[in-house]
Amino acid sequence: RLANTFGRTHKGMKPGHCHNIDYMQSFLRGKQSAMFIKMFVLDTLIANTDRHHSNWGLLWKTLASDDDYAVRTLFPAPAFDNGTSLGHERLEEKLDGILADQSWFQRHATSSGARHHIRFHPDDTKGAPMLELVPRLLNSFPEILPDVHACVTFRDKDIIEVISSLCEFDTPVPLSKKRAAFICKMVCSRRDMLLEILEQNEKA
Repeated sequence: RLANTFGRTHKGMKPGHCHNIDYMQSFLRGKQSAMFIKMFVLDTLIANTDRHHSNWGLLWKTLASDDDYAVRTLFPAPAFDNGTSLGHERLEEKLDGILADQSWFQRHATSSGARHHIRFHPDDTKGAPMLELVPRLLNSFPEILPDVHACVTFRDKDIIEVISSLCEFDTPVPLSKKRAAFICKMVCSRRDMLLEILEQNEKA
């Protein structure tokens, strides 16, 4: 059962209350924290800026329900509604110029608009910068680092093979080879940037 309890916006609720990390961390333990953090790894890689409180949820799993004092466990729902991502707003005719600009993808990942909805603290007025959220979460959950590394150590070849195969689908609006190259470049660039930050943090 989806329990988006922390996403409800009640009248008088402090802005950002349901998005802030401080509030969520007390509910995340063990595998639950790994699932939650990996969702934001995905968002970072695909440039998803729309993980607002209606686009993530928590699941209650009842372990024993013989009486009113049922034993339940709480864990994040699988990532859903990832549509605002992969540079969907970039027009096809602009892609040649973007692909020719080696620094575009780095600028895109570090721009003022490259932010998650979730915030570091309830009083924050803006979401966490795209590349800073996962390293910040790992400061609180260092044991999850192997899980994060497993998500971001794929090869360029792997993502190119997967995305390029989508161009073969017979659909009214097919994925163009140019768009596929753009998507691959975006994902791989963000992977490299995130890995660099994680390595710097490990050395610090």
